[in-house]
Amino acid sequence: VLHLDWLLQSFEAKTLLNPTDYLLIYDELAEKRYRFSMRLTLKNGSERREEGGLFAGWSIFFCRGVAGNNAPKEEELNMIVKAAGGSIITYSDLPLPYERNRAHIFVITSDPATEEQTCDYQAATLAKNGAGFYTTTWL
Repeated sequence: VLHLDWLLQSFEAKTLLNPTDYLLIYDELAEKRYRFSMRLTLKNGSERREEGGLFAGWSIFFCRGVAGNNAPKEEELNMIVKAAGGSIITYSDLPLPYERNRAHIFVITSDPATEEQTCDYQAATLAKNGAGFYTTTWL
């Protein structure tokens, strides 16, 4: 996991900078704020890199209100998912074509999920048709 400055400075330089200088290995504040374990994240990421990335073959749908609510901003969430080999499903992509495999979709809510998110028709339809339903803590 890297500091956002790596992405911004890489963009400005128009090349990928060495990520070693931007590692967030011991960011206790971020771990507490976003409720995750950096050591576990790195272990899982190492295993998945060999398979094309943590989210290779998976799509992520973020419910309204997730971004910025004890989670990174929307553009940062999207970059994280894409960098991990996944794709984003937005409300404008819905409804999905019938042949789309919902078993490879994660629906993400805030933690705890808001009432709006648990009552979201599109999210509930995805979950009803096989998508996993998770909070940002899982992510």
